[in-house]
Amino acid sequence: MTDTLWVGPFYEKSYKTGDRAFLVRKCHKTRGSVSHYELRDTPPRTDQSFEWRLNGWCGTHNDLATYGEGMIEVIKVASNGRLQVRRLDGIDLYRALEEFGFPELAPE
Repeated sequence: MTDTLWVGPFYEKSYKTGDRAFLVRKCHKTRGSVSHYELRDTPPRTDQSFEWRLNGWCGTHNDLATYGEGMIEVIKVASNGRLQVRRLDGIDLYRALEEFGFPELAPE
C-alpha cells in the first residue's frame, strides 16, 4: 500500500517531481497535537542515543515531539509550492535508503 499526503510549502529548498527525502513529523503536545512536516536529507535522530530512526518517536524537547515517518517521493508540485508525496516501501524504499547512505535502516 502506498499512501499520499500534501506537505509544505518548503522555502529552504526547491523540490521537483521525483525527488526523495526523509519525512519527519513535528507535533506540539501542548497545542492540541498540532503537527507539521519537514523533509530532510537525513533521518531524524533519537534524543537520548542519537541513533538514526526511519520510523517512530525520536523524542520530545520543549513539548515538541519528533517522529520519523519513513521516506517519500514527490509526485506533484502545486503552484503554491505544496508537495504531494507518496511514502516509499518495498524495493523503492531499499533503493532510496541505499542512495542516501542509510541501508542499515531498511526493514528486516
